[in-house]
Amino acid sequence: MRGKVTTSKDGYLVTSYPYEKGYEIYMDGKKQNVEIVNKAFVGCKIKKGSHTITIQFHAPFKNAGLGISVLSIMIGGFWIWKKSKNL
Repeated sequence: MRGKVTTSKDGYLVTSYPYEKGYEIYMDGKKQNVEIVNKAFVGCKIKKGSHTITIQFHAPFKNAGLGISVLSIMIGGFWIWKKSKNL
């Protein structure tokens, strides 16, 4: 998600995204420390002024899950090939 925000004083940027690991927030191109705000949501500190905000989500363990899926398909394919050779 990308957008612009203007604030009249220092405070917190609060989103409606439930907090979980994997979020990254960039303010004016600089990576910010992602925090739990309002006890449940993704946010970060913000300074007075106009800012361009970019929020990205990278699913934790996505690459591990993809690797396990590929390996499972390969093992299943080998098992089917081996069974067909024995018929």
